[in-house]
Amino acid sequence: MSGPIARLRGTILETERDALIVDVGGVGYRVYVAASAIERAGAPGEPVRLYIHEYCKEDVHQLFGFLTAEELGTFEQLLSVTGVGPKGALAFLSAMSPAEIAAAISRRDIEALSRVRGVGRKTAERIIYELAGKFTAPTGVAIPPGLAARAGDDAVAALMAVGYGAQEIAAALAQIPGPGEASTEERVFLAMRVLDRWR
Repeated sequence: MSGPIARLRGTILETERDALIVDVGGVGYRVYVAASAIERAGAPGEPVRLYIHEYCKEDVHQLFGFLTAEELGTFEQLLSVTGVGPKGALAFLSAMSPAEIAAAISRRDIEALSRVRGVGRKTAERIIYELAGKFTAPTGVAIPPGLAARAGDDAVAALMAVGYGAQEIAAALAQIPGPGEASTEERVFLAMRVLDRWR
């Protein structure tokens, strides 16, 4: 279950292998983060803002931090899967972006998911079984003409699954290689770079 802490804003005191020590009003919080977030968060002495999942279970009380709402949402979806704990969910975000995870789940790519360190084939299969319906493009969304022709595009489904709007997806995809010119993962990564510049 998640506790009452939802956000932290403070100064990085130290960086550890898998965590940041964040000073918030004179209190140092150890916040576990994905390996990919350590460098992106900044260096000691720099300010940081984190979305927080406060993990409380029996005698365990840990904070897990994320630089974006999409990363937090993906973490919590993975955590809902039977047998996936917080460190396991974090391992996915250390190896893949939210959009890459969504794309792998939506196309039922067991091999891509099982390449994550510490994840076996059975766990990958369970993730796909329990989350496949949650990582596809939502129904009932008004898709503009520029995106309608891409309705079967895995990159569209992945980007919509992590919260980007149809119009901004259409505009971003128009600026990157098409399905036959790059893999889904590459296209999602490039599209997210475009989208992040606009936000």
